[in-house]
Amino acid sequence: MPKCIECKSKFRRRVKINGRAVLLSGNRGSCLNCIPYKQTGQPRRGRRQVDGKLERQCRGCKKWLADDQFRYETGRQCISCRNKKAKPRTLSYKLELKKKAVKYMDGQCRDCKNKFPLCAYDFHHLNPTQKDFSISKKTNFEEVKVELDKCVMLCKNCHSIRHVKNQGFMQIL
Repeated sequence: MPKCIECKSKFRRRVKINGRAVLLSGNRGSCLNCIPYKQTGQPRRGRRQVDGKLERQCRGCKKWLADDQFRYETGRQCISCRNKKAKPRTLSYKLELKKKAVKYMDGQCRDCKNKFPLCAYDFHHLNPTQKDFSISKKTNFEEVKVELDKCVMLCKNCHSIRHVKNQGFMQIL
């Protein structure tokens, strides 16, 4: 039988609580008199119920916030703390990087010579063996320029046609 770290008395692991047989956790160090067993319906640690609504405590800012301020059910940080952590990789930064890259590559598809919205462009490596990294993974534009010099900018349609031609099964239906 384990010994309580609070009152130093021995306690049993198998107990009856509300008429139900319960096996207490193997790493429980305190008896039920010192730290009562969690009643059913009570929120878990780091959660509380206020006016019938569930709140959670953010591990980043330590604020008690509504449950919908957390991205996932198991999330331990609120959305604003998670966004601060991922600041250089946000969508707006990637959009700025793509604008610079499109401007650097003359702003039109190399094959069809048309202009499209930013989302329609891909950067095709002319020699895949010389590819050092995927352009979308970098944040420093000076590093990206070096990689862009090994590429051509194509619209998504021309990019897929190029890949199909390279694989040798170009067929018109």
